[in-house]
Amino acid sequence: MAPWTAPPPEPDFDGDVALRVHTSYRIAPETTHQALKEAIRDADVRTQRHHPDALKSSWDLDTAAQQYTQALIDSCNAYPRAQIRHLFASVPVGLALLMGAAINPSIHTPVQTWKYMSGRTSRYRRAILIGAPFRPSRVLVLGASPPDATDISAPSEVQEITKILEQPSQGEPLEVTSSPNAALEGLSALLHQAKPNFIHIASHGRAPRRRADRSRDISPDDGGALVLRGQYDPQRSREAELRDLVRYLDALPRLQLVVATACHSDHLARALQRHDRIAIGFKDKLGDTSARAFSRAFWTSMMRPGCSVADAFHTGCVEMGRPDRDLALLLPEGAGKNVYLTR
Repeated sequence: MAPWTAPPPEPDFDGDVALRVHTSYRIAPETTHQALKEAIRDADVRTQRHHPDALKSSWDLDTAAQQYTQALIDSCNAYPRAQIRHLFASVPVGLALLMGAAINPSIHTPVQTWKYMSGRTSRYRRAILIGAPFRPSRVLVLGASPPDATDISAPSEVQEITKILEQPSQGEPLEVTSSPNAALEGLSALLHQAKPNFIHIASHGRAPRRRADRSRDISPDDGGALVLRGQYDPQRSREAELRDLVRYLDALPRLQLVVATACHSDHLARALQRHDRIAIGFKDKLGDTSARAFSRAFWTSMMRPGCSVADAFHTGCVEMGRPDRDLALLLPEGAGKNVYLTR
C-alpha cells in the first residue's frame, strides 16, 4: 500500500469529504469532483501499483482495510464538522466487505457510497448511504393558478394530495408541506426550508403567441416554464424558467422524485434526468381532469407500504383512462422500481 498521511486539522471545515480507495484501478480525482458539487476535502487510500490482482493475500486485504479504517478515523479527527464522507472504491469484493464492517454509525459520520457508471458523462451515481440517522420522508406539494392565467384547479389538486398524504399510514411517518399558491420569488427559500425527498408541482403555462385555453400548456420552444404567481403582485403570473427550476432542484441533496402535472412537463423531466433525478412529466397537453385523476391515483398508491414509484406511475396512467397515448413519461428510464414513499 502507498503510505498514508493524516490530513492537517481543519476544525471549521463543514463541507463533505471524498475518500477514494483504489487498488484494482485508479480513480481519477476529477471524476469524483465532478460528482460532488459541495465543498470537499480529499483522502486517498491506494496501492503503489493499480491492478485487479494487486492484493494477493489475506494479509494484503487486512492491511488495506486497516489503512482505510485509519483514513476514516483521521478524516473524522481532521474535519469534525464535516457532514458526510463520500466513498469511491475500486477494490476486490473481499476488501469491500472489510471496509463495510469498519464503519461504526455511532462513531463515524454517514458514509455515502457511489456506483461507477461506465459510458456516462457523469461517471458516478449515489448508491447506499451507510450509517445515516433515520429521517422521515418529506413531501412538498406546490400549486399555482394566478388570476391572470387560465383558470385551473391547481390549488384544489394540492389540497387533495395533501389530504391523501396526511392519512394515517402503516409505513414510515411523513412530513408534508404544501403551498397551494406558490410564488416564484419565494420558491428557492421554500425548497431550502422544506428539504424534500419528493416534490409535486401542479401548475401550467402559456404557449408562445397563444393562450392555454383551459389546459396546462407549457411552452417547449423557449426551454419550458412553469407558471407561478408573483409574491409582490399576486394578481399577475410569473414564469419559473426550466433552467432556474433545474438549478433550484439540483441543490436539494435529499430529492428523489419530482412530479409535475402540467403540459409539456416532460421537458423538465428530461432536464432532471441529466442530474440523476427521477421525474414524471407529461407530453403535449394535459387536461385538468386527467391531471387530478393521475395525482389522486399516484399518491394513493404511494401511500401503500412497499409500492414503488414505477408501480404508482402505472396506476396513475391507467386511472387517467388514456395509458395507451403515452401522455406521461417516467425518467430516467427504468428508475423508480426501488424508490418508495413508505415501506
